[in-house]
Amino acid sequence: MNKENNLSVIFNNDDELVKTFNSAIDFAIEENKKFGVPSVFSIEGTMVFQMPDGTIKTEKELLEK
Repeated sequence: MNKENNLSVIFNNDDELVKTFNSAIDFAIEENKKFGVPSVFSIEGTMVFQMPDGTIKTEKELLEK
């Protein structure tokens, strides 16, 4: 059985897979907040950081300080 078939056994459909990934992302963001670590994302090709207080900063803004 190949990897694609293994995933189809675990996840019944794409919606379930997307829900699982979104839950994992939400969990990671909450853990980062708990430990005071920014979460890193890409928005339209620009690396951005969601700070533990929820503010969004670009790499440029962080390096200016």
